[in-house]
Amino acid sequence: MPGYLLTPEALEDIEASGFTSHKTILKRQTLWGTPIHEACAKFTEFPQLGHTRNDLTERPVRFWRVRRNYFIVYNPASSPLKMLRVARDAAALLDDE
Repeated sequence: MPGYLLTPEALEDIEASGFTSHKTILKRQTLWGTPIHEACAKFTEFPQLGHTRNDLTERPVRFWRVRRNYFIVYNPASSPLKMLRVARDAAALLDDE
């Protein structure tokens, strides 16, 4: 079991992004071999790796760029580490929450 949790919103984001299939993730319960998994695995060891974006949100979340155009938004204080969103426009996603 990985040391992180993908929220339903993050799973939907991943499927929409084309990184991997939502059904595949649910079947395997993992993202092994993807850039997202590699980043999430790093966060479990070093949860403060990402950066805050006080210009976007006051929530205690961190951002990490995956590839060129996507960000993982995660909560470094959660246990297991909670991946909230995976998106191009994290600001728009966070506005809704």
